[in-house]
Amino acid sequence: MDRAPRSGPMGASWLVPLALAGVLAALVLAVSSVGYLPTHDGPQHVFTVHAAQHGDAAGTGWDRWLEPNLPVTNHGFAAVFAPFDAWLEWRLALRASLALMVLAWGGAVFAFVRAVRPERGWLGVGLAAGALGWPLYMGFFSFYTATALGFGVLALAFGAPQWSARRRLLLSVLLLAQALMHVMPAASTGGLLALLALLRAGPGRRVREVAICAAMGLPAAGIALALASAGMGSLAEFNDEPAGAGSLAAAPLWALGRCALGGPAWRAWPLTALALLAPLVALRGGLRRRTPEDRTLLVGGSLLLASGAVLPLHIPAWDFFSVRFLPLAIAALVAALPFEQLRVRPRKLAASALAGFALASCVWSFGYNRSLEEQASDALAGIDAEVQRNGMRLPIVLDPYLALPPDPRDAPMPYSVPLLNLGQLYATSQGGLVPYTFMYNPYLHAVIFQAEWHEAVDRRYAIDLAAPAHRDDRGLRRAMLSYLAGRGTAYQDVILWGTPEDADRLEALGFRPDWRRGGAAIARFEGCPFTLEFPPGSTVPPDATIELGWLPAWHTTHRYRAGKMRPTPEGGRTLTVRQTCGGLWVSLNVPKLACEGADDAGRLLVRSTRATPRVTCRL
Repeated sequence: MDRAPRSGPMGASWLVPLALAGVLAALVLAVSSVGYLPTHDGPQHVFTVHAAQHGDAAGTGWDRWLEPNLPVTNHGFAAVFAPFDAWLEWRLALRASLALMVLAWGGAVFAFVRAVRPERGWLGVGLAAGALGWPLYMGFFSFYTATALGFGVLALAFGAPQWSARRRLLLSVLLLAQALMHVMPAASTGGLLALLALLRAGPGRRVREVAICAAMGLPAAGIALALASAGMGSLAEFNDEPAGAGSLAAAPLWALGRCALGGPAWRAWPLTALALLAPLVALRGGLRRRTPEDRTLLVGGSLLLASGAVLPLHIPAWDFFSVRFLPLAIAALVAALPFEQLRVRPRKLAASALAGFALASCVWSFGYNRSLEEQASDALAGIDAEVQRNGMRLPIVLDPYLALPPDPRDAPMPYSVPLLNLGQLYATSQGGLVPYTFMYNPYLHAVIFQAEWHEAVDRRYAIDLAAPAHRDDRGLRRAMLSYLAGRGTAYQDVILWGTPEDADRLEALGFRPDWRRGGAAIARFEGCPFTLEFPPGSTVPPDATIELGWLPAWHTTHRYRAGKMRPTPEGGRTLTVRQTCGGLWVSLNVPKLACEGADDAGRLLVRSTRATPRVTCRL
């Protein structure tokens, strides 16, 4: 097929780069117009890279808790963010990084499509809108940057009808760099490169071409093998689940659009619809009549799209697995559409629609980003509080969805919980560490723990609380706050985000705020003194455990060994501790042994330790 560009006012003319420039400017404006863009996992990456670079910052405690690490992969975000973070305040560094990332994605996917065939530049303009897609809002920053590099690698590969030895070497090096950024996009990119080389080769050269491609991909494959050598059990430790745990259900079909671009239907589905259309157009026109480049895109893109549709949404140690095939799948299939075969008038309409869609998509993101920032303003305000910490901190994030629908079918960005990792932002600015940060696995994380630390609180509590069935359950909310606050007594402070009523409740439980605005607070536990006394003659086995819980929750928050109680002059024994200023319950983990007045579960209820600081337990 002739590769010469068609002439015409809507062909590969000055209008295409002009439209692309407008879309790229809109992409940058959408992410840089907000001081901080709330994303799902973004704070995880921000903290680990920042702590790796500034581990010796005075007063943060990072040098006592953490040590720098060189992971096997997952370097994508660090490659962009670290240079900015070295000399800018971290929020400015993040804004600069996101601007560069969306520019790279939008420009690289356009270059990829144009390398396939210059007349298809308008398809690249439309695909550039994917830079503000679901992976960005999920905060999959290393995956995102690796995917953008993959588009550039494919542009380099498709742009040359034959690969010289120098180009093969360059492709191999770039594929290795992509694997260091993130393994998954590198595997998909490498698969398309191998398929392209195979389909371009004549019948007598295919075995040789396969061998050469294997050699080109060997360095990148080494990264994947090094990661696989860790074993799924090791990689699953962060999720606190065994390697064989979890559902292996495929992603819902609506995820093919909603987990690509996201947003309303008019934004989420057009590119996916074009991708689904491409194989039908190819079959109607005859697949064998298409160029090797088009056949590569159609076959490879279809396999990737099928992987996104039928493989499990989650696998052990890897949430949102299958949908990560979608960005490259959609770009490959859309790039295979024979835009150049359209007549002049339909081509004008299609070009206008693609450019209009890309710009409208950016405008929607601009408004959505501003809305997220406004909704999160109180939750983020405490980041600038004059607070310094150097120990473990407990985030209690009771409203992580920012009033967005918690059901992924209704949410603008399915599965995205914008404030799930709010605590990591506070730790980045003020020091200290929070549980469930990416600091565990030496194969994946830029910093890892070097010392023991307090047991982490399960972050899924806040997610369960925000589920549709529980969202308006005030009793559950009070119980959850009491339980988490009780666990928070072992931490240097707690970082609360909820309602003003929640913050009032936290203070009533015995926490003193160092900073507060509405339902947001940074508070340290002071509590009220509480003494439990066993009168003379009480027989309490020394190996017994005294359990306490903060009402209205029935979960245990504190355990004390009976053998550590102090004797009284009268011959009794006492345990004096600082506990909630509100109500609590006391029980003994000894069968058939309970305090007089205990309920059927053996729990003695104390309505207020402030009003009743001393309680006698008569067995």
